[in-house]
Amino acid sequence: MIRKLAVTCSLIIFALTGQADPPSMLESEPITASSVRDWILHLESMPCGRAYAGGDPRLWQVVRLGVEHVPTILELVDDDADTEMNVCLFGGTYAVGDVAVVAFLRIVRGAPIALFAAGEDQAAVDRIGFGVYWQFVRESQENRDAMRLFLEGWFAENRLRLGWVRLQESPAGGYYSVESNDPG
Repeated sequence: MIRKLAVTCSLIIFALTGQADPPSMLESEPITASSVRDWILHLESMPCGRAYAGGDPRLWQVVRLGVEHVPTILELVDDDADTEMNVCLFGGTYAVGDVAVVAFLRIVRGAPIALFAAGEDQAAVDRIGFGVYWQFVRESQENRDAMRLFLEGWFAENRLRLGWVRLQESPAGGYYSVESNDPG
């Protein structure tokens, strides 16, 4: 309760002072799925498409939590609570779980989310791209649950193979990607 009050007061002070960056999420330790969920519900905008900039600066604070907190972020993937933020390119609004997926994708690249959502149908992915994700998760809660289990499994399987890729245009400074053992 006190932590929520402190975060809320920090957000109010941020709004009133017009600071360039909102207060750090790390001030609200410990980082739990509940604290990340509360932070997500305070977001006002999201980056559009695959952009590595834009959106609410608080999203990038979630992303900066890094790979160590991915399991906590993934706990939220099946959360269908509405955020009231519009999804550019595809329409509708983000659910908390969708924001968690976006945060995950800004921390870790390479998970075949669209292919999983398309039931391994590469032709569907080729036709509508990430739209298959939106169709899949909006169809049922069971699909959201399946997406969470898929991402948790994928992350557990690939965690030790992740390497840092510096990306200057990213507010997080880069992302993690599965390192290839291919020599070429």
